[in-house]
Amino acid sequence: MPSVKTRLYPGRKFKMQPVVKYTVSAPLHPCFKFYDRNFGKMITVDKWLTSALMVWLVDAHAGTLSTGILVHGCHLQATGWESLIWGDESAQLLGRVPQAVLLAHREDANLIVFGTGGSMAADGMLEGEFTLKYMFDNFHRLAAFEAFRSIDLGLLEQKMKTCARLELNSRNTMEELDLCGEMFAQAHISRVILVSSPTHLSRCLRDASWLYAKQKRPFRSHLLACPSDTSYAGSGPLDVAIIEPPHRGDRDQSFDAEPELLLHRLVARFFKLPRSPPSIHINIYLSLSLSLSLSLSHTHTHTHTP
Repeated sequence: MPSVKTRLYPGRKFKMQPVVKYTVSAPLHPCFKFYDRNFGKMITVDKWLTSALMVWLVDAHAGTLSTGILVHGCHLQATGWESLIWGDESAQLLGRVPQAVLLAHREDANLIVFGTGGSMAADGMLEGEFTLKYMFDNFHRLAAFEAFRSIDLGLLEQKMKTCARLELNSRNTMEELDLCGEMFAQAHISRVILVSSPTHLSRCLRDASWLYAKQKRPFRSHLLACPSDTSYAGSGPLDVAIIEPPHRGDRDQSFDAEPELLLHRLVARFFKLPRSPPSIHINIYLSLSLSLSLSLSHTHTHTHTP
């Protein structure tokens, strides 16, 4: 009897995958049906395969998840740009680029995208292109990081030259996710890993979760985030304020009657300020500040009411 691999896909090479990747659905006889969650496709196999399914299954699309890595760009005029992008060898802190390169090696990434075009160097080189060039110009310095000591940097550099691509048309994080997501989709990537600083990554993941679900990207259920070790100058992960919508059942729900004064909505409005003259900005800021103060006061009052 031919092997599982030969029987299902003659002439193709495959890697074996754990059965946990699949969900069994009826009918169980005379055949089995498996839903491949990675690619949204039903696979039907004959009952003779039953024993093999107890331990291993062949992935319907040639083995392991194809992995894409998005290295989020950093404004070239940002304070401490080199620390954010490269890190600190003496302190063994990986910046965004070394972290992404290490992931590319460990996860055998198929595509690594460097964004964006949001800022420009003095010579006219756009942000993503400048970052990619900086990586290759400094690739030898990776040897100073303990995480790379046992890795053949020559082979790894060749891999990066083969897999690295640029996205230079975006101007902000949402556009970067959108355009890079299209590149991943065209390359049939089934798992995406976002790489950025801890003080930026939570927003990246929030936006990507919303955007890729809206666009029904195949990799939306395999969306991961990996922080680098360095943050914006003078700050750290705990300096990032995350305000979730109220959801606990034991909260005082009387405040829900005024949804526009809920704290998370008020804060979100601060980030939608139009590009206006300073005087108009000040008026909008003062108006929102007053609303925010009322919200905090109301929350404080209800929180401490016996």
